Amino acid sequence: TLLSGGSPEQMLIYGAGNLLAMLALLYLKLAGKERIRANAVLTLLFAALVQLLMQFGRAAVAFCLGHPLPACWDFITTDAMSILFTMVIIWIVRRVEGLFEDQKQYLLRIAQEQT
Repeated sequence: TLLSGGSPEQMLIYGAGNLLAMLALLYLKLAGKERIRANAVLTLLFAALVQLLMQFGRAAVAFCLGHPLPACWDFITTDAMSILFTMVIIWIVRRVEGLFEDQKQYLLRIAQEQT
């Protein structure tokens, strides 16, 4: 937002609002990293959850800064396509060998296969 002429308030809304996505780490911890990686539905659910939390976080920060509720709702609706793009990208990445895998485990597995 800084390079595109965004105001300090916009940077705060996006920066602080995106931090709400960290709540998705609870889902990652509860469901298990490997279980989410191995299950396509859980993976896509995780991706959608991260996107939705970011959008709701931005709306919440904007609301706290005094923006009217319809303007806050716009933070959610204008980024709705991002959820779709995220889901498609995650779906593709899951199909590439080793790309959607814990990189440490991947390197260890490759090393074992070479010996």
